[in-house]
Amino acid sequence: MVKVEDLIAARSVFTTGDIAKICDVNINTVVNWFESGLLKGYQLPSSSARRVPRAEILDFITRKKLPVKVFSARTVGIVLASASRSLLKLFQGAVGSAFGYELHVGSCAFEVGFVCAATEPEVIFIHKGHIDLDVDSFPSDLARHMPLARTKLVLVLDRKQKPPELSKTAFQQAISLPASEEKLLDSVNEAVNLH
Repeated sequence: MVKVEDLIAARSVFTTGDIAKICDVNINTVVNWFESGLLKGYQLPSSSARRVPRAEILDFITRKKLPVKVFSARTVGIVLASASRSLLKLFQGAVGSAFGYELHVGSCAFEVGFVCAATEPEVIFIHKGHIDLDVDSFPSDLARHMPLARTKLVLVLDRKQKPPELSKTAFQQAISLPASEEKLLDSVNEAVNLH
């Protein structure tokens, strides 16, 4: 197990997703703390992304006597299946620096298959219409080559795409773009914690 103090000591600045993980709360709760002034930090220019310095998060946890989560030392593999550079940038900002996650990317069906075989990810985000794989047959194709018992599938849709009825698909979640880094990381956290 990894102590929270060790994780906090290793970084000088934290995202709202990091803080949500440390305090074991929803990202929206952290955003509310930030917006109400309970948690001090800054917002990145031209973005909704927020950052909180280490001293402030330590002070906040102490002041509010918040319980903190103890983390497993293992990392959780996340795969993004998309050729969209803007979505990749969003994922890198949201997931790439979050505690305990390791982001892998495939921009074509071959790369996605290779990355999945090499990493056996816990969550795969598939950007419908932005990659050369069949969204409907992908889950069964993947299942033939690797165990999917713990792998969660999330469908990423553009603004004009209609979400499918999830119960009729192999996907556990669907998210629509545009999305903020916080919303995206919240979706990652939810997918990882699905049973």
